[in-house]
Amino acid sequence: MKSLFRLAFCVLLFTGWGLAGLSLHVVRTPTAIGLIPKSRLGVVDTYVDTRHWKMSDVADHPLVVRRVLESGQADLLHHITGEQGKDLEGRLADALKHPQRYATTTQASKDQGESNILSTAEASIEHWWDQK
Repeated sequence: MKSLFRLAFCVLLFTGWGLAGLSLHVVRTPTAIGLIPKSRLGVVDTYVDTRHWKMSDVADHPLVVRRVLESGQADLLHHITGEQGKDLEGRLADALKHPQRYATTTQASKDQGESNILSTAEASIEHWWDQK
């Protein structure tokens, strides 16, 4: 009987921890860790490490940023822009509305570099084929 009670207690304890984990965003910043309630249960963005975020990352995680803004804890993300208060909230909201403004240019240069490699390889193959 005692072991059955312990088993039931452990199941309830782990179930509670699981539900708590599914209902919170854990936001890690360079200086703090914030707990933000989710709008619905889920595993998406349960733990978010923002220590190395740029403005382009804000658009990649709209659910988290929107919940941070709605909960009034926008100062958690002040390390991204260096701004405080309403200026920070405005920049984050703008990044959510217009993500293309803050898109990184590394993808375009990466794609261009890959096309240069492909064209060089194609030219080498054509040159090799012409010699045969």
